[in-house]
Amino acid sequence: MSNTSHTIGKYVIEQKLGHSDLGPLYLGYDSKLDRRVAIRVYEGIQGDEALQHRLFADARAMAKLDHPNIVRIWDLDLYENQPYIATEFIDGEGLETVIEKKLFIPFAQKIHIVTQICDGLHYAHGKANFHGHTTSREIRIDSEGKAKILDLGLGRADRDSKPDTGCTKHILCAGTLLYEFLTYVHPSANSESDQSLLKILSASAPELCEILDRAMGRDQNHRFSTCLEFAETLHIFRRASTSHAQALHSEVARLGTELDHYRERFGALGFVGLFDSPLSDVDSVDEDMNITTALSDDVASDYGALLHRHVRLEQSLNLLSERLKGSLPVVQLLKSGYEQFKGGEFDNCQKTLQDLLNISPRHSLAERLVKGCQSAIAERQLKKDHENRLKLALKHAREAVDREQFSRALLVVNRILMIEPGHPEASSLRDTVISRSKLMKNS
Repeated sequence: MSNTSHTIGKYVIEQKLGHSDLGPLYLGYDSKLDRRVAIRVYEGIQGDEALQHRLFADARAMAKLDHPNIVRIWDLDLYENQPYIATEFIDGEGLETVIEKKLFIPFAQKIHIVTQICDGLHYAHGKANFHGHTTSREIRIDSEGKAKILDLGLGRADRDSKPDTGCTKHILCAGTLLYEFLTYVHPSANSESDQSLLKILSASAPELCEILDRAMGRDQNHRFSTCLEFAETLHIFRRASTSHAQALHSEVARLGTELDHYRERFGALGFVGLFDSPLSDVDSVDEDMNITTALSDDVASDYGALLHRHVRLEQSLNLLSERLKGSLPVVQLLKSGYEQFKGGEFDNCQKTLQDLLNISPRHSLAERLVKGCQSAIAERQLKKDHENRLKLALKHAREAVDREQFSRALLVVNRILMIEPGHPEASSLRDTVISRSKLMKNS
């Protein structure tokens, strides 16, 4: 289907909503019942009777479900020999989009949304034994904050004969959704940063990590027995999250003060770049989570936002600690260079600071001290050249006196005193020249 300016069955297509591996998704309008519907056209199974039969069987089973957190199926049919399914249209935001954009949603609401998903999965499993893998792509949140499961694995569900297997899959799916929703990272990412995040999270929120472990852990004996048990545990934790937030707020404040102390202390030593890292940008949780200024007061006390800030503060401090270990030679060289500078050992100071800059090329304080050394050395050379010129002039003046060229000697001496008034040697020599000149005239 190359365009949307037509109908599919009895539905007028208004726009294309997206496209997945299953096929395109459209927004359609049912004029008879005066309602909008979402229409998924399943491409790629045309001619595969077995797969088409399973799709329709799953759709019929799902159409019998009646749960507030599962989307209703209104119709299924063929269009140009391709099967399509029409469901109720949920006007809201996809959970996948929320996670990708890191949109701020209060922690309690996040837990409530995942609880609703657990309720829907538990109901679906009990009614039709759906075992499909539900991801954030199949979850939509309406304008009232209600979660809707859009797809239970239609046409892809494995109808094995072991109900517990399906239940385990649902628990794992719900646990993965909870982890993604809270951290904005998929657990399969498995990067060094994410491992650090898990480690810090386990220290700052052990009860929450226990819930995640029971949903996603490998120990089958420790896992939740049903999605209903998972939902009930989340409900209890949600009610206790306010007290958890109060305790976490104090810890976040302490870590923030500690990081500020390090910044002030080592910033004064000129460690430019020591804090250059995405992990050090912890001053604004708003920027990290796309939070508007109007919500800033609510965010400051939100348990989820505090968790994010706590994790980032811990990561920044850990990173800073590692960097400081490698900076100890720099600190020693800086100390030596500074002492040499104060002692006027500018040549040695310049060599020491060059060794420092070979290790830390952007060290601002070392760069300033090097410039100070260069200026001091240049000034010292100018002074030395000036003194040499004066000595040479005095020598010429004495030679002129010895040859009794008193006028020439007096001219040289006066020039010296114009350059450096009160010069003792030049003043004494002038007195000598004047005295001997008078004696010569008198004689």
